[in-house]
Amino acid sequence: MGRAGRLRKPDIPHWMHRALNDALHELHLVAKSPSLTTMVKGLKDVPGASRTTIYNAFSSRRLPMPDVVDALAVYLAGRVRNVSSGQVDAVAHHFDSLWRLAEAEARYHASASTPAPPRSQPEGSEGAEAAEESTGTVTSCVPVFDVPRQRLALEPVRLRPRLDALRDAFGDTGVGEAVIAGLAEAISQLPDRRDDPTGVPSGELRPRRQVTE
Repeated sequence: MGRAGRLRKPDIPHWMHRALNDALHELHLVAKSPSLTTMVKGLKDVPGASRTTIYNAFSSRRLPMPDVVDALAVYLAGRVRNVSSGQVDAVAHHFDSLWRLAEAEARYHASASTPAPPRSQPEGSEGAEAAEESTGTVTSCVPVFDVPRQRLALEPVRLRPRLDALRDAFGDTGVGEAVIAGLAEAISQLPDRRDDPTGVPSGELRPRRQVTE
């Protein structure tokens, strides 16, 4: 895994899952790069969170479990000193949306790689139907979330470094761009980690999921 506190980034082929993984690594950095052992202790009361599942959330090519992603988002955001519960919840909300996009993307690619069973159809309709199926994209099975599509167009200058750090993971899909932009903004709203060299979490934080430091 390299030096302490750093987790290996996997080579993920699908762009929305890759965006989720990039965002998780970005949040880990904002949270002062806690070690795997520290995160395991912090999430010891979360069902499904173990040393293996936490490590895999960062370093496996498989999509992590949603409960583990949610717990990590709450825990990591909560490590930032003077963070508010509203800021933590905003980060967790956007991670929820991003995981759903990644899960829909995974289902799309799984169905695309599985041959459809033969079915009877009118003569001459094969070509038109095949052409219709070939135009399908992951966005056809993804719900529209409540992140404004216009957010990127109005992107504040202060967000650009964070978005640039994740940009390679994006495709041309407006929904995906808006979700990850919303997540970048939520992370940017956390108190500046440079103001707190200790890494001690705020004692006033009351996250929506109770985790033990």
